[in-house]
Amino acid sequence: MGILLYEVADSVCTITLNRPEVLNALDPALINALDEAVQRAAADAEARVVVLTGAGRGFCSGGDVRGVGIDGDVPNTDRKIPPRGRSAAQLLHDMPKPTIAMINGPAAGAGIGLAGACDLRIAAESATFLAAFARWGLAGDYGATYYWTKILGVGKTRALFMLNEKLDARQALEFGVVHKVAPDGGLKAEVEALAARLAKTPARGWSLMKDSLNKAEHLAITDALENELNNMTLSSQARAERRRTDGGA
Repeated sequence: MGILLYEVADSVCTITLNRPEVLNALDPALINALDEAVQRAAADAEARVVVLTGAGRGFCSGGDVRGVGIDGDVPNTDRKIPPRGRSAAQLLHDMPKPTIAMINGPAAGAGIGLAGACDLRIAAESATFLAAFARWGLAGDYGATYYWTKILGVGKTRALFMLNEKLDARQALEFGVVHKVAPDGGLKAEVEALAARLAKTPARGWSLMKDSLNKAEHLAITDALENELNNMTLSSQARAERRRTDGGA
């Protein structure tokens, strides 16, 4: 069994970081495997929803250069960002498919970056969240400072990173880090049900909706509204075509 697992079933792709002995910390091999897996999932016609999770009792504890523990590891500062749009830290956000972080345990450092890159985050009761970078005097990576500023706003993100206080799952829900908390034994079923529901929406609809949402993060309002209207028109046309093809269903 490899350091990363890739499975597609019922239109849902599950990518599992598989280094449970170090809480799925990212070493160079896993970084490369993850980038490749996310690129594969984005292009996989059978996958309509993508779930990212970790094996064992952790989601992702950060970088694994020195083999430090769950509070987040020093990242590989020699790592080069892949060509534009081909890094897992960007493509989980950009791909035209819903992405879900199934957070089954500690998420720290790069782990919270990966969680923030996903569209939705569902956590187990035992999950914890820690920015971790301040402990090492590091600036942060894996999109962590970008995504969380967008998700939480400036004030909360600075508190998350600068105070460097660990949040349990319920605190994370209250803070806005996750969308839902599930019992440890029910996390997989909760995410499977959510992914199955999302997979029922036509792929073209998700593609256009994510384009509107992603561009709304940086376009001026006039441009964002124009893009939104264009995508609404295209999705309406696609819906009408499906109804004709399906005989009015």
